[in-house]
Amino acid sequence: MEGLPGTAHGTPDYCVRVALKAKALRLGLTHHDPNASDIKIDAIVAEAGKALEVQAPDQKLLIFACKDYQEVEL
Repeated sequence: MEGLPGTAHGTPDYCVRVALKAKALRLGLTHHDPNASDIKIDAIVAEAGKALEVQAPDQKLLIFACKDYQEVEL
């Protein structure tokens, strides 16, 4: 899996590429660090949004941060 060196975590850019290939309409991003601040999480979502603008600027993909125990209706 492509991601951050030495981890099994995907980068926001990689997650966007996978979502686009899957023709997903929504992409929920999580972070493994329970102590991550809202600012850090917002930065990850923003990075994914920038990746979407570069890779597929006309594509509709809702990118959001997942919360613990969050349920998303499909």
